[in-house]
Amino acid sequence: MSAEERLLVIYAGLDPRSGKPMPPAVPVSELLETLELTARTADQTPVHCAVTVQHPLQPFDGRYC
Repeated sequence: MSAEERLLVIYAGLDPRSGKPMPPAVPVSELLETLELTARTADQTPVHCAVTVQHPLQPFDGRYC
């Protein structure tokens, strides 16, 4: 309730061993659903795609180079 300019939410979206997608916790899912219902992007991209960034799980991942 105190975030005025930015809110950063972090969750593990992939299983660290298998790399399979994992659903976010219920509060995170509800936040994303609320954003979908209340916000719009200029190009009509789904809001959850515009606000979600997927980072590699391991620091030695080739995408970090």
